[in-house]
Amino acid sequence: MEGTVEIGLNIAASGNGLTGSFGSGNVVNHGEIRINRLNNYTLGNTISGTGKLTQAGSGITTLTAANSYTGDTEIFDGGSIVLAENAELRFRLANNNSSNSVFGAGSASFFGTFVVDRSAVTDAIGTWNLVNVATLSEMFSGSFTLRFLDQQAEFESVGGGQYSSGDWVFDTSTGNLSLIPEPSAFAGFAGLGALGFAALRRRRR
Repeated sequence: MEGTVEIGLNIAASGNGLTGSFGSGNVVNHGEIRINRLNNYTLGNTISGTGKLTQAGSGITTLTAANSYTGDTEIFDGGSIVLAENAELRFRLANNNSSNSVFGAGSASFFGTFVVDRSAVTDAIGTWNLVNVATLSEMFSGSFTLRFLDQQAEFESVGGGQYSSGDWVFDTSTGNLSLIPEPSAFAGFAGLGALGFAALRRRRR
C-alpha cells in the first residue's frame, strides 16, 4: 500500500465516520494510514512498512497487534491511541538522534511494548525522542515495557518511570531513550585523549 488510505469518513459507506476498516489480514504501509473515525475502533491488523499512522478522528483507536511499521504515529487534537497490552510499536533508531516517534496534540496510553531497532546506530552516545510528551497527553501503564529487536529480554523498571537495559535508559517523563556509556567508558575515552595529547607533545619536541 502506498499513498494515503483513510478509515472512516472516506471509506465508510454511510459517510458518517463511524465505520470502515481494513478487514482481516496484515497491512504493508509505505504511505499513510489515516484513521478518521468518531467512535472507538480496534485496529487488530498487523501493520508493517515504512509508512505513517495518523489518528485524525476524535475517537479512540486501540492497536492490538505486534506492529513493525517504522513511520511516525501522529495523534490529532481530540483523538486518542491506545497500545494494548501485548501489542507492539516499532522504533528504528539512526545516528544523530534520529528515529520515528509518537507525537501530536491528542492523547496516548501505552500498555504494550516498544520494540527498539538499534542496528543502524554506531554513535557511542545519544538521545532519541520516542514520545513527544511536550504536546501529547500520555500515560504509561504498569504493563508497559521495552525490548530491543535483537533481544527477547525486556528492559528493567528501575523506578521513577525509568527503564534500563545496559547503557540504555528510557524515561517516561521525557519520552526519551538515551544511550549513556558507563563512567569507565568515558574514562577510557579521556585516557586515550590524554595519551594522544602526550604523544603529540613528544613528537613536537
